Amino acid sequence: MKNFAKPVICFYGTYDKTFTSNQLIKRGLEENDIKVVEVNHEIKITDLNKKSDMGWHKMIWRILRKAGLITETIKQRKLIQESDVIYVGFPGHFDVIPAWITAKIFGKKLVFNPLVIFYTGFADDHNFLKKASAMGMLFKWGESLIYSLCDIVFADTLEQKKHMHRLFGIPLNKIEDLPIG
Repeated sequence: MKNFAKPVICFYGTYDKTFTSNQLIKRGLEENDIKVVEVNHEIKITDLNKKSDMGWHKMIWRILRKAGLITETIKQRKLIQESDVIYVGFPGHFDVIPAWITAKIFGKKLVFNPLVIFYTGFADDHNFLKKASAMGMLFKWGESLIYSLCDIVFADTLEQKKHMHRLFGIPLNKIEDLPIG
């Protein structure tokens, strides 16, 4: 019988370590004998609960706050090298771009569990974004780009998987069902 090395997953991003989904995924991996290493530049999560949270200056500020992830990536490069997969934790939509660059540099697969489809949530559910507005079109284009950079994107349900495919054109073979919990 061949002896296989245990896989190593690099939890990557500005994710919230206390967020239940991140804790469940990490614990589930560890309970299945998968080593988890972390490259985390944790920042205070900002609310997106009202239309005023969606302004251009606030969105740019959110992105700039994540710049410390670059320094953390350089400091923790040995952990990334020892991993097999880079997993972007939640919330991590904006983290996918530096994660993709990191994955390409180190030759790793990139996995993202968005949990929330921002474009649909902000445009349809909360009516914060007008789909035809510049911000609405930017959100849709940006979210489509983010998902296209990943090797695997998780969806909570089969319906969410189909929705992501229809809305963003993500190939169905790149989307895996991962029910919450």
